[in-house]
Amino acid sequence: MKQIKLNKSSVSLPECWEELSFKQKLFSFGVLIRVMTGDLRDRPHKGLIYLLIYFTGYRPSIRIWTKFLALSHFYQRLAWVCLRNIPFLFKYGRKEYVSYLQLWKKNNRPDPDAETKQREIINFNLLRLAEQLKFIYTIDSENHKIIPQYDFHTNPFPYIKIGKRKYWGKRFELDITAKTDISAREFVDCADLMGAMDKMSTDEEKQECINQICAILYPRYSNYTKNMVSGHNKAMRKINPVLKFGIVYWFTSVFKFYTEHEIYSLLFKGDKQPENEGKVRLGNEVILMLQREGYGLPDTMNLNDYFDAQIKHLKDVINKALGEGIKPFDIARKTGISIDVINKL
Repeated sequence: MKQIKLNKSSVSLPECWEELSFKQKLFSFGVLIRVMTGDLRDRPHKGLIYLLIYFTGYRPSIRIWTKFLALSHFYQRLAWVCLRNIPFLFKYGRKEYVSYLQLWKKNNRPDPDAETKQREIINFNLLRLAEQLKFIYTIDSENHKIIPQYDFHTNPFPYIKIGKRKYWGKRFELDITAKTDISAREFVDCADLMGAMDKMSTDEEKQECINQICAILYPRYSNYTKNMVSGHNKAMRKINPVLKFGIVYWFTSVFKFYTEHEIYSLLFKGDKQPENEGKVRLGNEVILMLQREGYGLPDTMNLNDYFDAQIKHLKDVINKALGEGIKPFDIARKTGISIDVINKL
């Protein structure tokens, strides 16, 4: 937690997903949905303020109470001026006395815009405080867009409950190294489902893809094939949609870890054809190839082993080709792998 000092107190702000409770995570993902696709899309700063208030309970002073105190102080001063200037009343008469009081009231009445100005200062300070919550999303003010953050160190939802039954989720822990029990098959199928989801035309079809992803990441049976044919994805329809969004969002962070990894990212770089740019070219055919090469079965192959095996296989293929006298340019032309990647390997 980060301690932020205020004028007369301090607030504690969370710095990562792991410091949030289950309810706070659900609330955060709910705000994130609204910011990415909902009513807060054009007002992402308001989403940050919602998060700040929910996490800390911090609110600025109530304007009605502040206004009441200011008016009370004004009328106390007015009463004192009336009493102090009674000799003026006897000397110059009632008309002059009333004119003097009216002039005093005009010059000393609280500024009607003071509340608005004070509110603007409070809102500005509140927003600056909310912008310290950088682990959920940040705002690119220059380009008018939000930047979602995927900084998870563990699965934000270790298990989910459907009725009275718990289903434990897959683990992906980022420490010095990445530790996971996600298999190669599970990763590839979830990645394929995410790609298919973008092509779906109806919300019902997209939700079925999400249900399938959740069924893979929170399996009913340890046997992958048995889990996939068990109808477990239909049970996922009962889960809170915000929770399902959070699960898919977390898997996106796992996906980004490998696609942006210093070494593993080489596997995602090939030809620069417009239709292939940014597309994951790893799939079940790669798994079958690794299985034939003796690297293990896809259903039980650990995800890190899956990528390590591909890197090793790719190095072997390139080294063999270079040993046979084939030039890097020809290897790049035939395989679609860029010369830069070939040189790094």
